[in-house]
Amino acid sequence: MSPSIVIRAAEPGDAVQLFEWRNDPHVRQMSANQAEISFQEHSSWLASVLHNKNRLLLIGELPGGQKIGVVRFDLDFEKMESAISVIIDPAMQGKKQASPFLRAAIEYLVQMFREKINSMVLIAQIRHENAPSLACFSRVGFVFRREDDNFKYFTFVIPFPLIQQSTAE
Repeated sequence: MSPSIVIRAAEPGDAVQLFEWRNDPHVRQMSANQAEISFQEHSSWLASVLHNKNRLLLIGELPGGQKIGVVRFDLDFEKMESAISVIIDPAMQGKKQASPFLRAAIEYLVQMFREKINSMVLIAQIRHENAPSLACFSRVGFVFRREDDNFKYFTFVIPFPLIQQSTAE
């Protein structure tokens, strides 16, 4: 069993770590935008995300502070859906923390918006060749919906019972 994962909102002090993860060659290869970015571009993006009420950027850590990665939710409350994006710290890849981290991030989302959400559909866009992410999202309960030339698309419905259960805890 994995140690408890701590989920917290990203903050400006995470900028360097997030930048390093984002520009890691393997991470870029599996990303929708594969271009390397400058620290200035990244800093502007991070400031924008941190001030956007429809975006949630979460850091996962093990007890003791070892970072696992980052999850981004691009929330659309009118459609009750959210795109989801995950980066696992390259040093943590293969250490069986991705699925527990993803589950914990979804639980955090539910707790944060439990008054606002009856149900929400999470949408993941994953490159065909990204076998670890395909397996991770499937383990968490995401369901394959469609594919195009580059990506497979998966969805996960946060059901009302999960929300009720979370509010009771």
